[in-house]
Amino acid sequence: MSYSAVVDALGVAIAVRHPVLVWGTPGAGKSSAVKAVASRATLECQVVNVAVREPADFLGVPKDRGDTTVYSPPAWARAIVEAGGGIVFFDDIDSATPAVQAALLQVVLERRSGDLYLGDDVAMVGAANDLEHSAGGWDLAPSLANRFCHLDWEIDPMVVADGIAEGFESPPAPKLDSWLEAEAACRQLVGRFLRRRPELVSQPPGPEVRSVKGWPSPRAWEAAARLWGAAVAAEVGEETVYLLVSGAVGPGGAEELLSWVENDDLADPEVLLAAPDSFPIIGRADRVYAQLGALTAALASNNTPERWAAAWVVVGRVVERFPDVAATAARLLARSRPEGAAPPPQLAQLADILDAAGLRQPGDGIGAHRS
Repeated sequence: MSYSAVVDALGVAIAVRHPVLVWGTPGAGKSSAVKAVASRATLECQVVNVAVREPADFLGVPKDRGDTTVYSPPAWARAIVEAGGGIVFFDDIDSATPAVQAALLQVVLERRSGDLYLGDDVAMVGAANDLEHSAGGWDLAPSLANRFCHLDWEIDPMVVADGIAEGFESPPAPKLDSWLEAEAACRQLVGRFLRRRPELVSQPPGPEVRSVKGWPSPRAWEAAARLWGAAVAAEVGEETVYLLVSGAVGPGGAEELLSWVENDDLADPEVLLAAPDSFPIIGRADRVYAQLGALTAALASNNTPERWAAAWVVVGRVVERFPDVAATAARLLARSRPEGAAPPPQLAQLADILDAAGLRQPGDGIGAHRS
């Protein structure tokens, strides 16, 4: 996987505040990348070196208050809350003892340290050394691993060379417009996939697996849908989509899911008509063409002005990447304009594409709508 795809995946996971764990060799720049993301987004970044911490550094220090015991939060937790959110970077997680891992599990799961709630605007990022490079480390407990999206950190020699010579650039923060709508569409796809492959819903790793990373569970599949939707909204490449989904459920589950979407099935057209901004433009032109064909067929069975306008939004999202596919669908939509439907704003842009493709003909009803 490319360095840029891993950086994009890290940025997306942080943007939606999903816990992410970066694996790589010592000195590969994992910590620097996380700090650079925080700096670019002007986020508070608290670094917690797990290797030198005790369980109380996560669970809090118990103090008697009369008849009750309270757990005083550590300094890093107070600082991140006082800042109103940001990134908590747990470095050297592979050095955490089982007792520390159990304490860290509460922080990641409940977003709570001691008696202090960290809040929803806190991104939790961890770093770990690969098993063969971990000096005296501990295996990661499956329960803790299942709460992270796991990314294998890649080193790009040219990026390192340029960074040393000219300074390392901070990666840009992804734009996540309408990502909740995209997540809803991806949840539908994941749900339909698991109905066909129910045996993949939960596959805990066996005791023989040492370096535990992402594995299929209901929690992990939900995380995969969330991260997938965020990746679609951020308009990152397919490589980044794969990294995020496989980081949650493991490579096997990710490959089956994305292959199924690519080759064997389509998104529910009714879902797209209800949330047109969520259309995941993933894969080849022929798949997008088939998806738009299903969309126009669903529209024909119940063609209202609202549904017709929603279909135009979907076509408008396809224009930049697959203009020819969008032009063909636009011609069909223009001919099926229901009574009372206002001209959609996408018509002016698509009329030019239809002209260039030689697809606009008398009776399409497009020329009169151009501004």
